[in-house]
Amino acid sequence: MHGLEIGSEKNEYKPILTLEEIKKMLFEAELREHPWRNIWAVALLTGMRSGELFALTWNDVDFDNNIIRITKSYSQRIKGIKSTKNSEWRNAHISEDLKTVLMKLRQLEPNSELVLPRTPGWNCGNAGKVLRDFLNRIGIEKYLTFHTLRACFATHVLASGAEPTQVMKMGGWADFKTFQIYVRMAGVDVKGVTDDFKVMPKLNSFENVLKLKK
Repeated sequence: MHGLEIGSEKNEYKPILTLEEIKKMLFEAELREHPWRNIWAVALLTGMRSGELFALTWNDVDFDNNIIRITKSYSQRIKGIKSTKNSEWRNAHISEDLKTVLMKLRQLEPNSELVLPRTPGWNCGNAGKVLRDFLNRIGIEKYLTFHTLRACFATHVLASGAEPTQVMKMGGWADFKTFQIYVRMAGVDVKGVTDDFKVMPKLNSFENVLKLKK
């Protein structure tokens, strides 16, 4: 299964994971207790960038209102915390799936200020390689980067019926020209457009039988 593909602004196509592949990936990661399993899950359920996930603290998580406030990001260049890519904070909705993951993380490290574990290689650019190695191990042969999980989030949430403007806000996309790639891949820009365009003749089963006998 080759799955869906997304195009860059240069019209180059890059693979993303299908829903079935996402479910398989998370299931296998949980089954094997992969150290990145919760990082991948939160990335897929929020659309957050790698640096934003790395900088996420429990002070940013509001369980009462089901909101994560994304206010900062980790920079590999400066080896420290900075503002988000667009220098604007935003909110991410906490779904039931995401709440389950967050509660599990809270139980695993009750005294940690950080939401996600500091897995080896994360802050030095190895996140993509770890992801690709795991996917290959479970039979998903696609060349992906960690950032691809963000594309998976946008494409599949849009395909589920979410409003594009809401998905843009949650993911922190400031430019619709960039975001429309995911709108196109989700098919929401053409969904239902030809439903009322009907030109094929409607023959009932009796007429079909008579024609076959002739």
